[in-house]
Amino acid sequence: VLVDRTIVPPNSPSHDFPSRTIYARVDSLSPFVIASVGITYGVHPLYDQSKAHRSGSTIPIKLQLHDNQGNNISAPNIAVVATGVSLASTNAPGELSDSGNANPDFNFRYVCDLGSTGGYVFNLSTKGYGTGTYNLHFRVGSDPVTRTVQFQVK
Repeated sequence: VLVDRTIVPPNSPSHDFPSRTIYARVDSLSPFVIASVGITYGVHPLYDQSKAHRSGSTIPIKLQLHDNQGNNISAPNIAVVATGVSLASTNAPGELSDSGNANPDFNFRYVCDLGSTGGYVFNLSTKGYGTGTYNLHFRVGSDPVTRTVQFQVK
């Protein structure tokens, strides 16, 4: 029987996904397994996640995908698709809305001159969002892992 022993917030030390580090506690030195999940992409935001934006404004969510060594591997053939928004403090679902037709089907646009090389942009409409810190959830290619970046609305 496999039992998940990973430590999650608010307990510490908890995971540190950017450094690909997890922590676990066990009651004995019994055998255990550390698993790896298929393709893994690191996310490098290219905007200030701590900057608050006015409710009703459009936030250009810019990011790059990185490999395990921190190299930018963003490419037009890797789809990045927004899947939802949640309020970070309560995880209350918010409505996902793009700004106009800039992101059909909630797909991020690949831009070849973003940062030092290519990256992705999603123009997120904050119309109807109250004050708070939010997570934008998205998927990368066929990778089953949902990733997030944050934004703030004031």
